[in-house]
Parts: sequence; C-alpha cells; structure tokens
Amino acid sequence: MIDSLPEDLGVCLAYGKQDPWVVPLWGQRLKRQRPATVYYEVDNAGHCPHHEEPQVYVASLLTCLRILQVPHGSVLR
Repeated sequence: MIDSLPEDLGVCLAYGKQDPWVVPLWGQRLKRQRPATVYYEVDNAGHCPHHEEPQVYVASLLTCLRILQVPHGSVLR
C-alpha cells in the first residue's frame, strides 16, 4: 500500500514501544523504505500511545508537523 502513495507525501509514525499487536518493527521497516518518514517510538506505551502517554504523543506530533513544514492552522486531510 505504501508504494501507491506519492513520494513527496509526508509520513509521520508514532508507535508505542510496548505495542504487542502492531510492533514497532513495522514502522521501522517503513522508515527504511522511505527515509523522509518521521518516526517516533513512545516509551511506556502500548497500542494506544495517544491515550497512554498523551503529552509525549502530542509533542511528537507537533514536532512532526514542524519537520514536515505543515503551515500553522492548516487543515490536514
């Protein structure tokens, strides 16, 4: 599926380091395929890092948006 996306499409991934279902290995593989991908592993989080470590998750998301140069106030679709 990732091969069907445009090469210039920014990708940001945040994985819970202790996720037993969608292990971080999948995100690491994507990062190797598309080096421009912004990738985070959230410590002390499993499958729902946005619930388990919301402050860390939001900080990583905001950093990702800055790295991908998404203008402030943009609507993401």
